[in-house]
Amino acid sequence: MSQPHGGRLVNRLAVGKQATELEAAARTLPVVSLNPFELSNLEMLAIGGYSPLEGFMTRADYACVVHDMRLASGLPWTLPITLAATSDMVQSLRGKGRVALAGATGEPHVRPAGTTPIRG
Repeated sequence: MSQPHGGRLVNRLAVGKQATELEAAARTLPVVSLNPFELSNLEMLAIGGYSPLEGFMTRADYACVVHDMRLASGLPWTLPITLAATSDMVQSLRGKGRVALAGATGEPHVRPAGTTPIRG
């Protein structure tokens, strides 16, 4: 079997009690709505399709990918995986800690492809 990019497969799917707790918590958090492209990226992150990424890129990873086609760690990576955020959104969420990511319905997207909640 071939190795995942970066040497490890990231699995951000929760199961059992953790899944139930995350689903309940998501309903109490501030919600950030995702466009279809971002929602697709979220699902790819959750199932390990973008391993070794564990979430949307940080500013450092984004800058390195755009300028050097590598993650900040030095691992080759050519595609920025980002979550668009306006200045107003950033200000409104400052200090909140966690957020729930929602699809077009505005409901927190905790079950990719109708399966298991995404780990927080």
